[in-house]
Amino acid sequence: MMAATGDTDIDVEAYDDVWVFVEQHDGEVASVAWELLTKGRDLADERGEDLVALVMGEDIDSIPEECIARGADRVLVADDPVFEPYRSDPYGEQFRYLVEERKPAIALIGGTHTGRDFAGRVAVPNHAGLTADCTELEMANDRYEMRRPAFGGDALATIICPDHRPQMSTVRAGVFPAAEPDPDREGEVIDVEVVVEEDDTMTEVLERDVGDVADITDADVVVAGGMGTEGDFDPLWELADALDGTVAGTRDAVDEAGSNRPDRSAKLARPSGRSCTSRPVSPAPSSTSRGWTTARR
Repeated sequence: MMAATGDTDIDVEAYDDVWVFVEQHDGEVASVAWELLTKGRDLADERGEDLVALVMGEDIDSIPEECIARGADRVLVADDPVFEPYRSDPYGEQFRYLVEERKPAIALIGGTHTGRDFAGRVAVPNHAGLTADCTELEMANDRYEMRRPAFGGDALATIICPDHRPQMSTVRAGVFPAAEPDPDREGEVIDVEVVVEEDDTMTEVLERDVGDVADITDADVVVAGGMGTEGDFDPLWELADALDGTVAGTRDAVDEAGSNRPDRSAKLARPSGRSCTSRPVSPAPSSTSRGWTTARR
């Protein structure tokens, strides 16, 4: 077990409630946010605290109501053009301000490109404990415990933050199930002060190109290949079409396959806990690891 340590004195008793960052882009909420609201609801109930959702963006009127339907007691809304499209500096500064002002005990963030990008901007100035890629979150003996793979996935490390707040966790999509929304739930929507202005930001988005490549974190079936494919992903595409799945691959294999067939693109593969069929990747015995079944020859 590992514990975050440091010299900063924090009154941990002044912090309460479980927060979930609800990531959205152009009004579409990332699936991991609904999953974290479900897990956050469980944690908040065990702690006897409220579950608070935080939504940042522009023209996000319909999202807070769905957050309440999916378990939130309160929804903090920061609605301003400065938050669309996503940039790490306004998101990080707004989140940091709300943490300092409202003092959540726990903050859950999706382990997406966005979540990974700005979580540190919140944790460092607030002297918070931040654990990445958690696979288990639970209360044990009135203590919040975060678990994540260690030593290449051969062990689980339990991490606690007894002296720091908030206790922050990033979690990849697919780790926890998402509960169905309850349209009869009631909650409170709070418009918070936006403390970031466009002139304060250090970045400007000049052009944004969003591709149509599928996100394998949302796929139920992933057909994956490695260097054993020798750049030939055609059998994978055929099998994926038959299984209504998504093609994925390791970085080198994707690069080689892309150079051979630039008209088709595959996605880098990560363990997701969902169904997986894979192509041979190296001459070694068969093995199973963290949701991937890798047939090798």
